[in-house]
Amino acid sequence: MNFNDIKNTILQHAEQYSGAAKILFTVESLIEEQQIIERLTYPVFMDLTIDFIEKKFQQLKFANLDSLLIDLRFAKGYLAKQISAKQLEDRRVIAWKLHDKLSNPAQYAQRLTIGLLYPSILDNQPDPSDQDTALGYILDYLSCINDELVILYYWKLYKNLSN
Repeated sequence: MNFNDIKNTILQHAEQYSGAAKILFTVESLIEEQQIIERLTYPVFMDLTIDFIEKKFQQLKFANLDSLLIDLRFAKGYLAKQISAKQLEDRRVIAWKLHDKLSNPAQYAQRLTIGLLYPSILDNQPDPSDQDTALGYILDYLSCINDELVILYYWKLYKNLSN
């Protein structure tokens, strides 16, 4: 399948949902049904996610791009065991302060990278009291920025299944 086939499939499946989040729900369902995260493994999923976000945010040229890239660098460093949970937390505090000064869509972008500064998300150790999964969180904020990002994100994950 090529990107246009994937996009058309998503748009067709999205018709079963109502409301603004129908692309998000469709992609989340497809990822879960196809067990994409399990097939990739969670560490590969996180690496692909961070790489995708980094590339797309650079293309979108958010005003807070430097901060976003620093957040992503910290997340990568944590996954590579070069950054401690404490360092991740310290960066998260700074990122939250920046977040509060932004407006959308830059604020959504900052919120997405803030989520990647939580060890529980990076380590796939969700808080039992949190109703959202890492995937749901990522898709939600990508969707807040632009639904096309959700489709492109699915495409990135999907095409890496065969690599």
